[in-house]
Formats: sequence, structure tokens, C-alpha cells
Amino acid sequence: MLPLTSPEIEFIDADDKPPPTDRKLLLLTRTGVAIIGKWDEGCIGWLPLPKIPAKLKAKIGKQSTTPPLNGEACPSSFRACTPPQRGTEVHWVG
Repeated sequence: MLPLTSPEIEFIDADDKPPPTDRKLLLLTRTGVAIIGKWDEGCIGWLPLPKIPAKLKAKIGKQSTTPPLNGEACPSSFRACTPPQRGTEVHWVG
């Protein structure tokens, strides 16, 4: 599967602009994996997390009545998707 990337948003090089160390961020590891967490020396790039619009916040935790689209990783019961456990899913950036 090919990744969908944004031409407007790029990871910030930590050597050019040090990241905040007291916040949760979107991080790029030395192995090319995007993760969410606090800054760690195993990372090379970072971004602030995207803002969640109020319309989407209202949907968080609500059960869906619509089946997932092809390729979505939702359970067959169509309940709200839960994030994978740490280490079970890897998304390569590039």
C-alpha cells in the first residue's frame, strides 16, 4: 500500500529546531517509523500533533452505524476502532 503524504507538512529536523521535551508529539524514529510520544534520543524528527476539530471530537467514543470502507482496520462489529497495542502495527513514512 502506498502512503498518502502531504506536500505542505514535513517533519521538523531536531538538529535544526529542538523539540519540546514536555509534550506529546508526532515523532519520526531513526528507523523511519512515525510514532506518538515524548521526545526520545531514538528520534530524528518531530511535528506538533494535529488539532482535532470539534466535529470529530464529538464522534470520539461513539459507536458507528456505518461499515468501514475497504482497507480500514475496524472490527467487523463496526464499533469504534481502538488503537493497536504498542508494537503491533508499524507505519513507514516516506
